[in-house]
Amino acid sequence: MSARLDDAVRRAAPITDDELGVLDLDAFEAELREAILAEPVPVRGRGARRRRRFVPAAGALVAAAMAAAIVFLSGGGGTDRAWAAEAVRVAEAVPRLLIDGWEVTRADQFDVGMGEMEFTRGDQRVELSWRRDGRVVEKDRTIVGWREGDYLVEIHGEAAAEARAGVRRVSVDEWLGAMPKSVVQPVDSEKVIDEMLRDLPLPPAFDRPQLDVHGAPRDRYQLGARVVAQVACGWFALWVSGDAKERAEAVATMKNSPTWGVVKELATQGHYHEVLAQYVDAIATDGTVIGGKELTVAESYKDALGC
Repeated sequence: MSARLDDAVRRAAPITDDELGVLDLDAFEAELREAILAEPVPVRGRGARRRRRFVPAAGALVAAAMAAAIVFLSGGGGTDRAWAAEAVRVAEAVPRLLIDGWEVTRADQFDVGMGEMEFTRGDQRVELSWRRDGRVVEKDRTIVGWREGDYLVEIHGEAAAEARAGVRRVSVDEWLGAMPKSVVQPVDSEKVIDEMLRDLPLPPAFDRPQLDVHGAPRDRYQLGARVVAQVACGWFALWVSGDAKERAEAVATMKNSPTWGVVKELATQGHYHEVLAQYVDAIATDGTVIGGKELTVAESYKDALGC
């Protein structure tokens, strides 16, 4: 999800499965599921069954991207902007900060308690985040932190100090207006969901109303992940509890998931498809996945995929 998480993984020292096995990572996994949608980290399989290591995804956040929505209403002598009520509620509460000369290119975690936005300028990229608790700890020049009222604000990236110099406070309207076009407006969400579902084989227990966004705005990537989760989790549930024929049908169906249009779209923007692929491999080989400890598909797929 975030560039700094990728960097941290790349810098991490190698650790063997035996060394990993003695660590108490249950609490850490729980914290990850509560706080972030993490990117998977595939590693070489070992033993007779194919295994992969991954950092569990926080299911609650797969479908919780609270970005701004714009509904354009034509009339009279011009165009007026009406903002979704949830977007305005968040915007009125949080630090409304933009960076002069930088463009907002991502806003996929977005709420009163915490949020994260990505800014780019040419080939430079920084992430600006806010959360209600925490203390300012600047470990190096790639992290700049400060307080804004009740919030801790941080900028992460090689150009963090330079970007900090351009930070300015803005109005609700200007802040929401700077949000990226990847946000799906509530008025369009049902149409977008139907388009994403068009070439997906639906499981027997598929529940379409579960995908309703209830008027909340969604980042397109996160909405796509939510759609895939609803479908894929139905097939995984069938594999877990079904008979031999149903399990075989689930495996055959999920093996084709890389060809689904929405999965192809996700693959160009993030790493959700890699987590999905790990679980497809696991059911195809009756294998396991590893996330701090060895996990079965049955005990972990819901949290990992955001069911």
